[in-house]
Amino acid sequence: MAKSLPTTMGHAEVATTSQRWDKRRAFLLIFLAAMVGLNGFFAWRVKDLMRQGYPDFTSLYCAGKTVRLGLADHLYDDRAQAEVQQTFVAEGRIRTGLLPYMRPPFEALLFAPMTKLSYSTAFLLWDALNLLVLIGLPFLLRPYVELLQRTSPLWCLLGSLAFFPVAVALVEGQDTILLLLLFACAYVAMKRKEDLIAGCWLGLGMFRFHLILPVVLVLVLRKQYRAVYGWILVTVALVLTSIGMVGWHGALGYPEYLWRVETALYGKTLLPGAMPTLRGLIDTLLSAHFPKTITHGLTAVLSAVLVYSVATAGKAEDGEASTDLRFSLYVLLAILVSYHSFVYDMPLLLLAVVLSVNHAAQSPMNGKWSRILWYGPILLMFLGPLQMLLALQYKRVSLLAVVLLFWFWNVRREMRRLSSAPARQLRP
Repeated sequence: MAKSLPTTMGHAEVATTSQRWDKRRAFLLIFLAAMVGLNGFFAWRVKDLMRQGYPDFTSLYCAGKTVRLGLADHLYDDRAQAEVQQTFVAEGRIRTGLLPYMRPPFEALLFAPMTKLSYSTAFLLWDALNLLVLIGLPFLLRPYVELLQRTSPLWCLLGSLAFFPVAVALVEGQDTILLLLLFACAYVAMKRKEDLIAGCWLGLGMFRFHLILPVVLVLVLRKQYRAVYGWILVTVALVLTSIGMVGWHGALGYPEYLWRVETALYGKTLLPGAMPTLRGLIDTLLSAHFPKTITHGLTAVLSAVLVYSVATAGKAEDGEASTDLRFSLYVLLAILVSYHSFVYDMPLLLLAVVLSVNHAAQSPMNGKWSRILWYGPILLMFLGPLQMLLALQYKRVSLLAVVLLFWFWNVRREMRRLSSAPARQLRP
């Protein structure tokens, strides 16, 4: 009897642990399903606006059609853009005029073939391709992320659709899910020690250069020159492609056009308070008390601090865990220091979510509060009602930067712990 007691107790402990795990899975399923339902309701409420051409996909479709019609040299001509848009979208009640194309010229080539279809059909096709990306990402990452090896792809898809920024990106017809795929490919290449290839993937993401350049700057500071060379190689090719499309005059005029649209349109209708960035947060908190020179200067200084913090995080010889955490910092940094980012840019955070949760699963947190501090920012980012209130009701998405900064601090602190821990305590 005495010998069988420990075995009996062991079975009881296993059963209790299994019951707790089943309850957590049930709670997680209910939570994710509720968020998916809420996001679906949001999409249903704006379905008429989507058909009428209010989403940002209008500008991408317009650029593609402009190129297909042989008018690429007029890609940044407001009058030409307006004439093309009027051929497939009636002027609406909310959007009072042109929805300008702000991407580099080369991205228009991606959408040119789609313009052989009607606007509505092309929009549905683009969203379908984005959904295929979300379905395929777990399979791409699975060999390098242990958590995904024991997680059903259906759970991953459910988690993706439960993320409010993904719903916004799909409703807007944005290109950030494609950028998420390129970030994931860069991560896989870095895990395989193929820095040159990783840089090439980042170069392909230069259609959202404001999200790529902070990561490239970190790579320069870390002296990962092979990755930088790969980025330069692809970026030069894309610049030459763009010059071939719009000519030297159009290419040289692109920065001025971009700044004019930023100040004339977004400076009035989309305040920095709508951006989950350092710029948005500082503007929200300080713009009423300090001039723009002060707020912009503070934003630049804090952005430099974050870049330096990522560049000095960990050591080159640190293990796999540090690589995952470092790439999480890359993603968080890209959002936080971007000059122009909105909710639809945050699907990138899904990669940081996967890597952060995987790290916690492989290196369990000591104590209840450690787990709360680690998972807290991630859970807050999945609270769809919170983001909807901040985005649609209060116009204060910028407050989400506080959550992202805390998440950033958590990851940075964990990397410091791993770097200072004795080698025997680190996982292989």
